[in-house]
Amino acid sequence: MASTTVADGLVGVRFVEAGPISYCSPGTLSLGTGDYFVVRTDRGERLGWVVLAADQTLGAHFDGPVRVIDRLA
Repeated sequence: MASTTVADGLVGVRFVEAGPISYCSPGTLSLGTGDYFVVRTDRGERLGWVVLAADQTLGAHFDGPVRVIDRLA
């Protein structure tokens, strides 16, 4: 069982409409709600969009690995 981590400094993202919210590190990018980005996954690059800005995820808990966003789309 993966440990639960607090999502401070991370952005909430989606990869499919009405899909689950995942958390990614924005790296050096300044991202806001609605920004589209590209992130590298085990299956290649994926297009996603920000649904929760970093200041909206303070105290949120999540399970799983944290990916770093590569670039804006």
